[in-house]
Amino acid sequence: MQIRLRTAILFISALFLNLTSCTDEPDLPEYTVVFVNTSGKSFTISMFYNDFGTPRIYDEFSLSESEEYKCSYKSESFLGIRGCLNNNSRGVDSLRIVFDNGRGYICVDEALSIQNFCARDFYTSHTDTFEEIGENIFQVSISQKDFENAFELPE
Repeated sequence: MQIRLRTAILFISALFLNLTSCTDEPDLPEYTVVFVNTSGKSFTISMFYNDFGTPRIYDEFSLSESEEYKCSYKSESFLGIRGCLNNNSRGVDSLRIVFDNGRGYICVDEALSIQNFCARDFYTSHTDTFEEIGENIFQVSISQKDFENAFELPE
């Protein structure tokens, strides 16, 4: 009787552990955002995130003619540049693009911008902003027109 009880307890324990143990998460797809400079001018892009009310620079980079910048992340779906900041639940929420002449754009996620450049939605998966150039690879081109239409920025 004791052996049967012990065997039953071991069987139930093993079954319980098997049913409640962690399962492998499926591999999430990797997405890549590529910024390409087609403007003919150099510029700097600064990406910011909100750290409990304080803007913090996530990344800052300069691009000369025909150079590109890539950021990759894993997610269930394409998140635009918001996915570039994997360790922050909100992700990148604003961009500052400054051409060498000091003109440029400040794009904030929550604000409806009157600047046409910023009307492109960098923060989600809008196809008018991102061109899919490969499997899960999305490109944004900063063009000569963007340079010509840039605004005077506050210092």
